[in-house]
Amino acid sequence: MAYIFFSYDKVNKHRKIVRMHKHRNHEIYYLVNGTTKYVVGDEIFNVVKGDVVIIPKDTFHTTDSEECMHNERFLLSFNDDLFDEQTACLLEHLLSHRLVHIPDNRREEFERILHAIGRHYDRENPVGMATVKIHILELVSFIYHYSTEAVVKISESDKVVHEISEYINRHYGEELALDKLGRKFSISESHLSRKFKSVAGVGIKEYITFVRIMNAEQILRTEDVSITEVAARCGFNDSNYFSAVFKKVKGITPLKFAKLVKESSRSEVKHTRF
Repeated sequence: MAYIFFSYDKVNKHRKIVRMHKHRNHEIYYLVNGTTKYVVGDEIFNVVKGDVVIIPKDTFHTTDSEECMHNERFLLSFNDDLFDEQTACLLEHLLSHRLVHIPDNRREEFERILHAIGRHYDRENPVGMATVKIHILELVSFIYHYSTEAVVKISESDKVVHEISEYINRHYGEELALDKLGRKFSISESHLSRKFKSVAGVGIKEYITFVRIMNAEQILRTEDVSITEVAARCGFNDSNYFSAVFKKVKGITPLKFAKLVKESSRSEVKHTRF
């Protein structure tokens, strides 16, 4: 079943911060006014007016408007079921990008589509939601025409954080002590901690935990392995500690999570039998 969530938000005289999180659905973020820093996985973007940020499902992300106290944005969330065989190519192309800029002379038309989605968005109204689906396809098609290779908008001084986050995402199963990272990237532990928090909006230890738990969740969803093995593959030396951290982040133990995944899979198989 297609899932759609739409929201509009505007803040004045207030710094807008959204902590590191992820969703089971894709997101399109469009900045109408202001500036913000957007961290998507291991990429860091300095987002400006007219930018579209695409966040695939199950991808950690966070935002921080920093010195910008005036921020206006649209947010659209949806799942794969919104697209059929004929339109799946649009989704595939959309998710291959992270940042798309809408030209000034086309921004009014693009925002018209977003406002149309807002006018018709009503989960209790099937006709309105059918219209919303049509406008979302129109929006994605619009983005398609202005998409290019995603360019990481990051300052020279912030590049080290981008490099470290990339390294963490590649080596999450290994030891990632701060002193080891500091030596590898020629930066002191204290400066590394401050710099990472200021750029990414989340502490480096917290980021490492998020990445490890994200990958543990993916393993539990796709493989039939023991909790001990999952813990070891994701950088946890103690499976009990891994279970405690997993529960803190996900609100459920990895054992119960794996059980729910299996039950869900059996249910899907049962309902697809002829």
